[in-house]
Amino acid sequence: MGCTGLTSFDVPQDVQYFYPRDAFSECYTIAYFHVDPNNQYFCDINGVLFSKDKQTLLRYPAAMTETSYSIPSGVLYIDEQAFRRNTTLTSVEIPQTVKEIRYRAFRECSGLTAITIPNSVTRIHSDAFEYCTSVSTVDIGSGVTAIDSYAFDNCPNITSVTCRALNPPSGSGSFNHTDKTVVPLYVPKVSINSYKNADGWKDFTNIVAIP
Repeated sequence: MGCTGLTSFDVPQDVQYFYPRDAFSECYTIAYFHVDPNNQYFCDINGVLFSKDKQTLLRYPAAMTETSYSIPSGVLYIDEQAFRRNTTLTSVEIPQTVKEIRYRAFRECSGLTAITIPNSVTRIHSDAFEYCTSVSTVDIGSGVTAIDSYAFDNCPNITSVTCRALNPPSGSGSFNHTDKTVVPLYVPKVSINSYKNADGWKDFTNIVAIP
């Protein structure tokens, strides 16, 4: 759905279902969502669209102009394309309740300068942070068990990656276009050898203990 020029979107009381990934595809001028408080399936918090139970962050407006955002505690899932192409955010705080960061959740968020994944997250889906071109540091929490392909693809300015998981998360091709001969990978000291032998991680030539 292309909607150039649409700056806000109202969700009325009777709407029961729509798929934000498709419904707002290419709608990058929306700055605010408003949901009728009597809607039983969706809600908004300060212009950000959530499921009614507030466990899934569905859509952060691409044209919202704040430079930082703290996802509310209690959110379990950052949905597909939730933050896609918001270019003004430089930082997003992800709470310790989030379990999954879904497909293309932060794709093309070119203002982000650092990515910190809390220990509660278990899976980072494909393309989640693709084309976050200003990111310099990536810090992945100890609970992550899977990082899908292209999760951090085309992030050419990464200068360091930290992964706190004792067992290397599964997945390969997650850090395409990161110079793994230059960028250090920091991991738990007891896990260095595991990372040196793990698909998707062994391509980093400078794997060292977390300071």
